[in-house]
Amino acid sequence: MASLNFEESIVLILFAQSEGNETPTRVELEQFDLDLQNTFGQKLTDIMQEEGMTSDIHNRSAVLGCRPHVGGGTASAQIRRACRYVLHAQQELGAAAIAAFHAGAGPASARRPAKPARKRGRARTAGRASGKRAKRGADSK
Repeated sequence: MASLNFEESIVLILFAQSEGNETPTRVELEQFDLDLQNTFGQKLTDIMQEEGMTSDIHNRSAVLGCRPHVGGGTASAQIRRACRYVLHAQQELGAAAIAAFHAGAGPASARRPAKPARKRGRARTAGRASGKRAKRGADSK
């Protein structure tokens, strides 16, 4: 997809909610993204800065996506409440991840038990035996 002002998933969700078009064209999606930027871009940046939030594409998209669901009488009030919601949620999720790490849980891949070591020196199946191993097996019978 083309370079967008917001994450693709948020653009698609908001487009589906507002337009109801199940087969949008690339031009329609890009225009919708541009309309979002023109309508909310500067307000988002200003309020996010006031709330101490980094104004990267991920955060801007999360705030924009939460905005209609947090209440508030104006777009600015909704953005401010969405910023606070996203910041709080990020801190909660981050705190849980940090606590799990300190408890030794770590990432899922780190919790997998190690595979048992393979025994060396004997073939796993007769079909795989080759060379000296196959000859040794035949000589010992």
